[in-house]
Amino acid sequence: MKYFLLGCFLFLSVCAPAHAQSACAPRDSVVERLADKFGEVLAGQGLSGSENIVELFINSNNEKRTFTVLISNINGNSCLLSAGRMWTPVESPLPKKGIKVKN
Repeated sequence: MKYFLLGCFLFLSVCAPAHAQSACAPRDSVVERLADKFGEVLAGQGLSGSENIVELFINSNNEKRTFTVLISNINGNSCLLSAGRMWTPVESPLPKKGIKVKN
């Protein structure tokens, strides 16, 4: 058991930082790449904690309708949280006041 836990620790300490680093870069270069390669533009953002902003970039004009979710920090770096295709905007994500939502 001791060797198993040691092996898990070593694996995570070597692999996790390499994976995390590959998905992060200076925000300006990430935004430029999203625009150039995918035609994505900033569609919305919100504060996450006191030092991070979650940002949604979309391209609703292309056939694949791509999207990317980034988290950006005050140091000017952005990290990829998620990306995909077939983005579909919704008219109103929240029910109108007075309408009960069934669970």
